[in-house]
Amino acid sequence: MLHVLSHMPEAETAVVSDMDPPYRYKRLFKRFVLLTLVCSVVPLLLVGWIISNRYQRSAETRVMAAFRNEMQHHRKVIELFLKDHRSKLELMAQSNGRQDFLQPGRLRSLFDLFNQDRLTLTDLGVIDADGNHLAYVGPYDLLDKNYAETHWFKMVMEKGLYISDMFMGFRREPHFIIAVKGHDAIGPWILRATVDTEGFRALVENVMIGRTGEIFLVNREGVYQTTSRYSGRIMENASMTVGPVHPGIQVRQEASDAGFNGEQSVRQIVSTAWLETPQWMLVVRQDYAEAFAAENRANLSVLVFLLISAATILGVTILVTRHMLELVKRREVQAETLNRQLMQASKMASIGELSVGVAHEINNPLAIISTEREILIDASQKANGMDPSFSTQLDNAMHQIDVQIQRCK
Repeated sequence: MLHVLSHMPEAETAVVSDMDPPYRYKRLFKRFVLLTLVCSVVPLLLVGWIISNRYQRSAETRVMAAFRNEMQHHRKVIELFLKDHRSKLELMAQSNGRQDFLQPGRLRSLFDLFNQDRLTLTDLGVIDADGNHLAYVGPYDLLDKNYAETHWFKMVMEKGLYISDMFMGFRREPHFIIAVKGHDAIGPWILRATVDTEGFRALVENVMIGRTGEIFLVNREGVYQTTSRYSGRIMENASMTVGPVHPGIQVRQEASDAGFNGEQSVRQIVSTAWLETPQWMLVVRQDYAEAFAAENRANLSVLVFLLISAATILGVTILVTRHMLELVKRREVQAETLNRQLMQASKMASIGELSVGVAHEINNPLAIISTEREILIDASQKANGMDPSFSTQLDNAMHQIDVQIQRCK
């Protein structure tokens, strides 16, 4: 037998080894765990990924809409501020002539009336067509200054109404003016108001959007009209590209040039909108990670839940599979023991049948021998003249035959 097995082909030997119980149980374990992963864990992770992806897109839409609303609100606030100041100056220019402003205390009363709710104007002046001050109210000594060659003076004389960009001027500090042109019999004149820079900056800059959010204004040349929270100061060149004037509100994602507080560049959400007058671009931007912090936490929670669920399913599957295989092993051991017992009983039954047959085959000749012995005894008893010595030997032989017959039985 060993000689035959030693000469079996390798394939047949492999087949025999594949049927070994330890290998079979190991293979069943792997197949059952793999089947569970394919049928439960994989669909769970796939559904989780689909839900997370849809939620991420929905969250991105909500955040972008929130940025758009934030931009719309701040643009309205700034435009209403500028429109209110412009309307008040136009009303003053239309309600008063040049001579009215020259009356003692008249310009001061109008200036105080303008600032009665809050200080929004730094000074107020009346300028003739040659650029000279006719009247002035404010903290600076500007009565002897001539504005004929300044850009804002030329623009007011040309357009009738002008809101300037931030500039230094004679006072050597950033400010911007709102000026309207009036007419009388003598000729054109200008009512010029300087908007309080700190008050206007507070209107824009003091709006806080999280840790990394900022709001600022830049003009078409890319010069800051208010100080950025992280990127630059007023009247410095902006680090971002301004681009052409666009209608409405734009919201986009981009990488910052310098990052926040001098940190490395980060991904940002940037919202831009242009004011009508003056043409300043309002910018609202925030770190992408901070803007999506709540959504990212929700996604992380979903991811952790999915991983815990998958790990739980896998762990339970492994435990249940091992328990089932242990039960199968026990049942197989019990079945094998029972098979051995059945085989032993079958052997014993076969031996019993064989014994019965053998006993039957032996008892038949013994019965014949016993019968013939009785015949011989009867014949010897009827015979006359038998030698006593022979008779004795015959009796002993018959007795010995009987003893051996009983022994065989």
